[in-house]
Amino acid sequence: MNYDHLIQTIDFEQFKAIIEEMRGFEVGTEYALGLWDMFHNPLDLRRRLRGEFPLFMRIAFHTVMREFGQHEDLVP
Repeated sequence: MNYDHLIQTIDFEQFKAIIEEMRGFEVGTEYALGLWDMFHNPLDLRRRLRGEFPLFMRIAFHTVMREFGQHEDLVP
């Protein structure tokens, strides 16, 4: 899985949930929107998140992988 696939898969609500899980508390929608604008360029996002970027990536990939292989018709 690469970063482009991650961008195409994650929507804003999932992105905000990842940020909240990473930080450990609820973040404001306006703050999350600011980060969302940087999400398409990993260098800008990495610069903004500083030391938290590896944790963000780990949580994001786990989030995408949890949904991988699930389909609405198959999940009860």
